[in-house]
Amino acid sequence: MQNNKRHLYRPERVNTADYKPRLFNFLSVMANGILAGMVFSLGAATYLSVDNKPLGAAIFSASLFVIFYYGFGFYTSKVGYCFNQNKQQNFALIPIWVGNVLGAIITGLLFFLLREDYVYKIFSRANQICGAKLENNPLSIIVSAVFCGFLMFLAVDSFKNAKNILQKHLVPFFTIMIFLVCEFDHFVSGTFFFAVADAISIKSIWYILLMTLGNSIGAVIIPLSHKGIKALKELAKNSVGVSNRIFE
Repeated sequence: MQNNKRHLYRPERVNTADYKPRLFNFLSVMANGILAGMVFSLGAATYLSVDNKPLGAAIFSASLFVIFYYGFGFYTSKVGYCFNQNKQQNFALIPIWVGNVLGAIITGLLFFLLREDYVYKIFSRANQICGAKLENNPLSIIVSAVFCGFLMFLAVDSFKNAKNILQKHLVPFFTIMIFLVCEFDHFVSGTFFFAVADAISIKSIWYILLMTLGNSIGAVIIPLSHKGIKALKELAKNSVGVSNRIFE
């Protein structure tokens, strides 16, 4: 006997277990980014702590080497390779960026727990830097951040691909010094300055996003230039081959 009983529609259950590895991976990448943000912010703190700007810049460079050696997730050391990476690697830039920002904010807020005279010194200098940044127009911030991103890519790529140990360390060292002496804008150090100066606001968040944009543009200039030069060489080579066949 045929069963005519109607079955109610039951929506397909979503297996939430499939999303757990993705969530954990996102959080682990973000945690790695937080560590990078904290280390870079400590470098920025040393820059604020000394009266000699070149000396502060030299000490600051140590934070970048720590990030390199420990493999912490640092946005400006990854974004320059975005055109040579797959979608998953590029998606990882999001939690890395979030982690970098959170690391800078956490470090800035923790500095308020230190001894009062030191906090006042750091606060005063950071407040002066933040005041100057917020008085700049958005285009100035972007251009400054582009130069910083350009220098950061030079530092990262030299550390990764240098043929000798001297070049591997000297190029990052001097690029960091140039970035700080020229007072170019990096979104992590900028976030730390805003946090330690108690200057987090809608405008400062907007400027952090502008710094991120500028850093990203600056970081891809050299890779895109290499791609363009390679494409022009291939085009010229093919054009010569075509012209030779025409006149044969």
